[in-house]
Amino acid sequence: MVNGRGSLLMQVLQLIEDIKLFFANLYTRLAPLKYLPGPNPDATAQAYTATRVTGGLKKGRKITTKQAIKRLKRGADVYSTSKKRAKKLQKKTYGNKKAIHDKPHGKGYRPHYHNRKRKGGHSFY
Repeated sequence: MVNGRGSLLMQVLQLIEDIKLFFANLYTRLAPLKYLPGPNPDATAQAYTATRVTGGLKKGRKITTKQAIKRLKRGADVYSTSKKRAKKLQKKTYGNKKAIHDKPHGKGYRPHYHNRKRKGGHSFY
């Protein structure tokens, strides 16, 4: 009887090892597919729409660099996730001309960039 139980136990343990090996191989084959680069709708999002409100700034929807430049040219504001990005957008809007940095003008305000003539929209960050 001990031989029968021992043999059954060994078969169950072998089966468990086989199942582990099967899933390990399956994961190895499928895992790279999970990380393949695909279309990323946020890849071109360089900024967000922004609206100045009493006591601060309201961040809106994500927009592309091209949309951000159009907004800045017509005098609308843009919010970027970094200082570098905000400056780059302001410079691109006006042909790589110097961007002027402003610190927050008061409580609830954000630092931002203007074009060199201080016309157009604000590029906040």
